[in-house]
Amino acid sequence: MVCQKLLAIFIACWRIDSGLGADPNRFDGDPLLRQYLQPNHITNGEYDSLTTKEAESRGICTRPCDGATPMVCYYHFTLENYATVGPACGNCTINAPGDCNNKQCVTADGFERAVLTINRQIPGPSIQVCLYDTVVVDVHNKMMGKTVTLHWHGLYQRYTPFMDGVQFVTQCPILHNTKFRYKFPAVPDGTFFYHSHIALQKMDGIEGSFIIREPRSIDKTAPLWDYDLPSHVIIITDWLHDMTDEKYPGFLRTNTGNFPETYLINGKNNYVYPNGTSLNAPYTQFNAFLLYKLEFCPVIRDRLVLKIEPFYAKGPAPLILPFLDFRQKLIIGGSCLACPYLVTFDRHKMLLIATDGTYAEPEEYDTITMVAALKKLIGGSCLACPYLVTFDRHKMLLIATDGTYAEPEEYDTITMVAGDRMDVVINASVGNPGDSFWVQVKSVCPLINNTNIHAEAILHYVADGKPRYQATPGGQRPDGNTYQRGK
Repeated sequence: MVCQKLLAIFIACWRIDSGLGADPNRFDGDPLLRQYLQPNHITNGEYDSLTTKEAESRGICTRPCDGATPMVCYYHFTLENYATVGPACGNCTINAPGDCNNKQCVTADGFERAVLTINRQIPGPSIQVCLYDTVVVDVHNKMMGKTVTLHWHGLYQRYTPFMDGVQFVTQCPILHNTKFRYKFPAVPDGTFFYHSHIALQKMDGIEGSFIIREPRSIDKTAPLWDYDLPSHVIIITDWLHDMTDEKYPGFLRTNTGNFPETYLINGKNNYVYPNGTSLNAPYTQFNAFLLYKLEFCPVIRDRLVLKIEPFYAKGPAPLILPFLDFRQKLIIGGSCLACPYLVTFDRHKMLLIATDGTYAEPEEYDTITMVAALKKLIGGSCLACPYLVTFDRHKMLLIATDGTYAEPEEYDTITMVAGDRMDVVINASVGNPGDSFWVQVKSVCPLINNTNIHAEAILHYVADGKPRYQATPGGQRPDGNTYQRGK
């Protein structure tokens, strides 16, 4: 078995040099690897319905992994200075919300600020591959006056130590306008993320999710969930309204302390000032579809399927799939500062099944608290504040932590810190068609300006197969004090 695995890795590596591979659909990197280049937006829902055979025929590494052949998965990352709510966003936050879906529009929380981006998006492209694939990432540093390395958080790099991305330990920093190639086998399986390993660049935008799937046939947690889709990833980032270079090392009189000003959920949130003024930025919206068409099966027709994905008004038509439970990755370790924070899906539970790429005993939560530590909720935070994650009225069954199986246990809320990765299962059977729920991240740090630091996303149960854009739940937006930390 070991020899077979090593042979599979060797074959995948050999294919890089031999030119064998997929049909090229997009090109912005090495011409010799053009045919292996992966999409930038693998989490937008377009790839959720692909079978392993269909994906491999198109050269797409994001696939279910049962019966998978080892592939070469090539990514070209251009790192550069950018701005939120910039020209690409048009009148997004003024009177044209459709502009928020424009290509290369980065809204964050609606506050205009300088940022660092990978391929002009926050978070960076999600890497989702199968066990024993070969991952190749070319990093082109176009950030002015900055050096960078990328660290693959949670990967052991046992046979590829010089790919670990630690500056002056495993490599020299990547200088401005130069490139560096990372190449390593996709082992072990689990939920991980990547981020800059220099200064607080991670908190300025240089991070993204990294999922290595094993075949469902050998996944111990498979009986606990129905689907594990590419869009089932949440990455939570703590966020400032200035570049981190401007805040640290520390102010004495303005914007003091080691706390974030808000959080982003999959790169989005709508910032509201203490006086109630809103910046009118879009929330990340997750859509649950009612299987209303299955009239012949009354047991199934009342079941809902939850698709965790950013909702694009101009995007593809939603796909209705017959399943109850979905597996979701929360990448919450991207935060940098000292505030823990809470993640909540309004009225939905989270079943935690893995943390930091390691399976955990499944346990259900209303809210997950995350903090700054080295840990398929992904804690992309940086600062030292733990936080709670909650799906309103939905339990979370925790089944893995940091890529390791865990004894399944159900929670209302999960507490997380920076670097945490947790696999949870959520049963999307709570709401009715047209209902919406809040997904909440809440800091457990002290109040800032008498306000809790928090962020929200929307969980929307679709009626008649037609998602309603920005379907905010009824009542007031949570103020961060609504949900107390629970089991």
